[in-house]
Formats: sequence, C-alpha cells, structure tokens
Amino acid sequence: MYTLNPLSFLRVYGVAIGIGAAVGLLWGFLLPSFGLLGFFMIFIGMGAGYGMANVVELAGGRKRGPLVQGAAVTGIIVAYLVRNVVLTGSPLVVNDVWGLIFVGIAAVVAWNRLR
Repeated sequence: MYTLNPLSFLRVYGVAIGIGAAVGLLWGFLLPSFGLLGFFMIFIGMGAGYGMANVVELAGGRKRGPLVQGAAVTGIIVAYLVRNVVLTGSPLVVNDVWGLIFVGIAAVVAWNRLR
C-alpha cells in the first residue's frame, strides 16, 4: 500500500506537476483577482486539495503514503507558482494572503486525504 515502484513514482509526480501547471494556468487566467472571492478561497482550497489528492491517488494505482502525499503537495505548489508567473511574471508575490491561504488549506487537505 505504501511502496511505489519507479514507474509509478514517475507517473505520480508527472501527473501532479502536469495537473498543477494546468490548474495554475486556469487559475491565473480565469481568477486573476481575489478581491471578489476572498473568504471563499478557503472552500475552493479544500476542493482543490481533495481533487489533487484523488488524481494523484488514481495515477499511483490507489497507493498512499509519504511519496504520494509529497506529489500532491508539489502539484499544489506548482499551481500556485504558475499562477503567480501568469499574473505578475514572478513566481513569488508580496502580500498574496488569500493565495497563501489557498495553498496551505489545499496542501493540508491533500496530505490528510492520502494518509
């Protein structure tokens, strides 16, 4: 249940990074400003974490454990960095409180889903 062979490891991380990049692009183009969403980013982060966990779990053949958890969190961080590059041209943005709250909640939900 907790061991991945090298092919599954690459597949899990490849899917996580690919989905993270795609979600980051959509996030940057469709939801450029958080002024309208604010508090609802908490719930959107929960959904994003749950979705990323499910996709990564399917890619790994329903395996769970620290490697799969790390892949899901990596995908969420990639989504945040891609979104920042799309919006500002820089991977890190100053005073992006709601974006960081989104990433933190999504990462915690994904991590706990894959325990």
